[in-house]
Amino acid sequence: MPLIPINIETNVIYPGLQGLEVIRINQLLKGMNFPIDGSLSVYNPSTKKAIQEFQRRNNIPITGIADRITIDALQLQTMQH
Repeated sequence: MPLIPINIETNVIYPGLQGLEVIRINQLLKGMNFPIDGSLSVYNPSTKKAIQEFQRRNNIPITGIADRITIDALQLQTMQH
């Protein structure tokens, strides 16, 4: 699947959501070697687990929810790779 070239504008992405921004989050996580199971278009348990691990590694409060701080850090780190 080609990378979806979008900036993530939403401030909070959480379990159960679906759509392009969730696909983008999952693509960014997969690109950083986090395991994502199932459909990339769904914020599922593997997305939540990957977000929690990303938050832990980056000293962001561990919630499993992709808030604005987490989204910005994720986009910034993937731009630097």
